[in-house]
Amino acid sequence: MFKVIKGIAKFFFLCLAPILLALVAVTCACADGITLLKLWFQGKATPPPVPQHYEPPQNASVVIPNWNGRDLLEKYLPALLEACSEGDEIIVVDNASSDGSAELLRREFPQVRLVQAERNLGFGSGCNLGARAARNRVVVMLNNDMQVTPDFLRALLAGFTDAGVFAVSAQIFFRDPAQRREETGLTAGSFDKGFLRVRHVSESDIHTLYPTFYAGGGSSAYDREKFLDLGGFDPLFEPFYLEDTDLSYCAWRRGWKMLYQPNSCVYHEHRATIGKHYSREAILAYLQKNYVLMVWKDIHHWRWLAGHFFYLYCHMVLTWMGAKTDTRTSIGAFLMALRKLPLALRCRSRALGRATVDDAAVFQRTRPSVFRDLFLQEAPTAHTAPATVSSSPRPLNILFVSPYSIYPPIHGGAVFMLEAIRAMAKKHNIYVLTFVDRQEEVGPNRTLEGMVRKVVVHVRRQRTSRPFGMRSHAEETFCDARFAELLEKLVFLYDIDVIQFEYAQLAQYRLPLRHTPQCLFEHDVHFRSVARQMISGHGGVFVKSREFLEWLRAMRFEINAVEQFDAIFTCHDEEKRLLESFLDGRRPPIFSDLRTVIDTSSYAYPGGPRKPDSLLFVGNFQHRPNVEGLTYFCREVLPLVRARRPSVTSHVVGAHAPEEIQSMLMAQDVDLLGQVPDIREPLYRYAVFVCPILTGAGMRVKILEAFASGIPVVSTPLGAEGIRGDHGTHFLLAGSAREFAEATLRLLENPEIALGMSHAARKLAETLYDANIAASKLGEIYRQLLARQKGPGSGIEIHAQASPLTVR
Repeated sequence: MFKVIKGIAKFFFLCLAPILLALVAVTCACADGITLLKLWFQGKATPPPVPQHYEPPQNASVVIPNWNGRDLLEKYLPALLEACSEGDEIIVVDNASSDGSAELLRREFPQVRLVQAERNLGFGSGCNLGARAARNRVVVMLNNDMQVTPDFLRALLAGFTDAGVFAVSAQIFFRDPAQRREETGLTAGSFDKGFLRVRHVSESDIHTLYPTFYAGGGSSAYDREKFLDLGGFDPLFEPFYLEDTDLSYCAWRRGWKMLYQPNSCVYHEHRATIGKHYSREAILAYLQKNYVLMVWKDIHHWRWLAGHFFYLYCHMVLTWMGAKTDTRTSIGAFLMALRKLPLALRCRSRALGRATVDDAAVFQRTRPSVFRDLFLQEAPTAHTAPATVSSSPRPLNILFVSPYSIYPPIHGGAVFMLEAIRAMAKKHNIYVLTFVDRQEEVGPNRTLEGMVRKVVVHVRRQRTSRPFGMRSHAEETFCDARFAELLEKLVFLYDIDVIQFEYAQLAQYRLPLRHTPQCLFEHDVHFRSVARQMISGHGGVFVKSREFLEWLRAMRFEINAVEQFDAIFTCHDEEKRLLESFLDGRRPPIFSDLRTVIDTSSYAYPGGPRKPDSLLFVGNFQHRPNVEGLTYFCREVLPLVRARRPSVTSHVVGAHAPEEIQSMLMAQDVDLLGQVPDIREPLYRYAVFVCPILTGAGMRVKILEAFASGIPVVSTPLGAEGIRGDHGTHFLLAGSAREFAEATLRLLENPEIALGMSHAARKLAETLYDANIAASKLGEIYRQLLARQKGPGSGIEIHAQASPLTVR
């Protein structure tokens, strides 16, 4: 009966809750308005001036709040004393313990300063009391259930590298190695569905100072002056949890920064104190309450606040209906927060008055790449020396980012990427981040480390795109939060100068950086490829409608994305002109031909001996135009060829052939070789190369490889699109099935014509499509972009002998 009455009471409360939430919103708006008026009259708050000369701190005061933790002090203080040196001090703030903690300290640890509170102040206020009593510039807040390592304190102090550092967090391990590592010391934060959410991140390969969203209150060092300037840990969040997150957020908004120090390690006996005195339900309720209060105090972005109140109401409705989770705010937690609204409003006004950056800027600054760009890559002033000109400029750190497996190069895009990486690696430091589709592709791609500095391979999570969503299929397919995290980390850890994104679908990963050029190589203009498929493909009204929608989505995404990059590379001039026509003057510099290259010297010319009356088709069957092109060739062209020369054999090289292709080839007596270890071997062996491509965009690398290998080429006009060759001189072009068959027969029946054509094609490849020549020009473009973005005096050298390339 009681449960029924309680449920009815909650129902009526939920009916009134929208009015309560509206009142809270109005009071927050009034508080903001009053604060902004005061700031308008008094002047906006600014951080204290940064001193011209900064002396790193040498000593620290370790503050340990304690409440009935006598056994923990006895267990962990000896290790802490060993870690301290002369000039350091340890302060234990005893929150009116009744277990003899104070007596233990006086008797066993006389070197520890004891500060006794008259009542239990809780963790936050206890730390504040200790900070006020501290004598050193840095205060280390430490839980009484933390076991420290010998060098933890010195490593924390080493993190205070400049006057802008507010706090440095230690790396946290659990004493029980079997326990799931809920805490690491490295944190990330986001504002998601109306609430600020935080989490600990485990990254074992970070061994240097690294930005962190918040510094954990029980294992971090703080600049004492800044700590007290912000008021320390806010009593609003008593008795525990999120006071450290709130303080760090306020510090970020003040313009300061938080760092994670992986070389400082502590071991935590998780919730050893709290768990003794509070139930799990109570702990969860306090946590939910504080998440609400943190928004009411710290978030001043009104669009975000509107979302907060909407989701907060949804949380209460769902928990009333029984759909409870740890992160959903219950009615009880909301009422606990509501009772603290007056205090929250006063704290809100103070937080807004101290802030020098807005909410969105906080979440940007905590991203590793943006942190590096803002704090470590500041553009030099006008008084610095001009850029130098050197005959041997320093190598650049270039990050290639790919949506597809690069090695082995079983598709044309992989060939273009591999050749650029191989050529650029001769003069620069190359790093690679790539998606792969399957776990078995990870190992082969890591073999690239034989030529580059670092390879990170991420297995793509398979996603089902929404047929009628706003995002294009290509964009949705490659949307992966973990991949974005890896990109951020690589840019920070390896001091990346230039980021080279491959394919339009990765444009979504462009970073908001000012000093790091980001370039995009359009292997094909995606929306153009979709349009051609829509026009030439098969299917009913539903299929065509879906393709039309994909074309609209792809064009919207691609054009908007291209505008944001610092340079665009296209396969050829026609695609360059196409993009320029859509951009209508709002364009970055666009370069063609520089990325559609191969290492011609690695292809033995002229190959042979060649098998008479033999044809070769090459194509990865995960690429739809290859499936359609081969189907067209086998059904419409090959029968015409064999009608005149029955001895003609046809051979197909390509990975991932679907069953329907295999069945068709078997019926047509076509030899399917599948994926071969080295594409050059079949290019040297067969007599004529066929490229019957009917749809798609970009440039076919297979034709360039055929040129370099001495095998004459017959292609459709679209298949040879963008290649600067002439029909009859470098290849034969055929628009219909009969024309294609006649051109193929002409080369089979006239070896001298085929040989002359292969000579001209090889020369064309050597002069226009050689990777080593293009790499020099590409490197110079990167240098010019970097020098322009870093500004005069950046120290970026431009090669004295290089021909300057205009960066429009």
